[in-house]
Amino acid sequence: MNLFDILYKAAFALGGLSLLVFLSGHAGFLSTGAVLFLSATAFVAFVFFARKNLKDAFTIERERFSKQEILLFLLAVLFMVSVIPLSLTPPIARDELIQHLAAGKLYIERGAIFEIPSMSFTYLPSGIDSLYLVPMATGNDVIPKLIHLLF
Repeated sequence: MNLFDILYKAAFALGGLSLLVFLSGHAGFLSTGAVLFLSATAFVAFVFFARKNLKDAFTIERERFSKQEILLFLLAVLFMVSVIPLSLTPPIARDELIQHLAAGKLYIERGAIFEIPSMSFTYLPSGIDSLYLVPMATGNDVIPKLIHLLF
């Protein structure tokens, strides 16, 4: 199993989903149903292209890891476990409330990505902001923090 192949294909699927949400927003098709359909399409594409890697991931033989690799893995798990509860809190930072979530909420309410003259950063939303629109379309404002943590 090559873990990097799975991560590469997952990143490719997330990038494709971001692009599809961005394009559908500019076309004026930004609705909850459209965003959920695009998310399902990206997930099916990931499973289709990574099926061999995913199958190999569950049939791999145990390898012997060095003490340094085990220590690094345990430190990474400790870091994730300590940061995830902080990411599950409601958004309170000015950056996330004003830049990332407010513009996304306006896009979803109108059903399209549009110009907001008072917010210069909305002229070209970034790819991560397009990914934030996926959970925001269903009314969730905490999952964008987990997406941010993922990156």
